[in-house]
Amino acid sequence: MGDDLISYVAGQVARYKKVRRVEFTDFVPGSATGKILRRELRAGERSSTAP
Repeated sequence: MGDDLISYVAGQVARYKKVRRVEFTDFVPGSATGKILRRELRAGERSSTAP
């Protein structure tokens, strides 16, 4: 599914805007107002790639 998404986007946008990586998650952290908490997504990425 990720490869299909990457190839679709590659056909729609300029070369420098192409998506290089797609990650799927079951939970997206949000604030009380419904905004995505990107800092928590980044923290989760750092903890999952730690050796």
